[in-house]
Amino acid sequence: MTTMDQNGLNGRDLRIKLFDLMKSKGIVDNVKTHLRGRLINELRGGVDNQIRFSSSTTQPTLLIRALNALIIDYFQGQRYDYTTSVFIPEANINDYRTMSDEEILRLLNISTESSFYKKIKSNNETNGHTSLLMTMLTCISSWLPGSSQNNSAQTSNDLWAGSVAGSTL
Repeated sequence: MTTMDQNGLNGRDLRIKLFDLMKSKGIVDNVKTHLRGRLINELRGGVDNQIRFSSSTTQPTLLIRALNALIIDYFQGQRYDYTTSVFIPEANINDYRTMSDEEILRLLNISTESSFYKKIKSNNETNGHTSLLMTMLTCISSWLPGSSQNNSAQTSNDLWAGSVAGSTL
């Protein structure tokens, strides 16, 4: 017979409760990610690999961070937990905070006054929070000529108003 602790839980129930708590706090995923990263590092081995991993301590550019955040958000939205856990150490994301949707849109210089921004926000509210990447691609495809989603004519050129892309397109 198992012994009970002061809260009335036996050893098995306590382990289950502890595991659930650690999983809900993200600790289990962090440990899995760390172990996969170490395993990959060990399997690759060799001097070249050691140099690559030791030289990767520099922070990625803001654009790379934004792209990584978009990819992670998409993976998590699709419940690609394994893929996410492999991608995080590969991209060295453990070392920095991922970016919010608002930060990404600001980085891309998408004006809060543009119809593109408003369409993104509207789609996010309508469809529940899907990934920003999926929402952006949906919005872009609806504005492209020949789109099957939107047959109306676009009369405004403010899709990229105030953005880096707008100044280059």
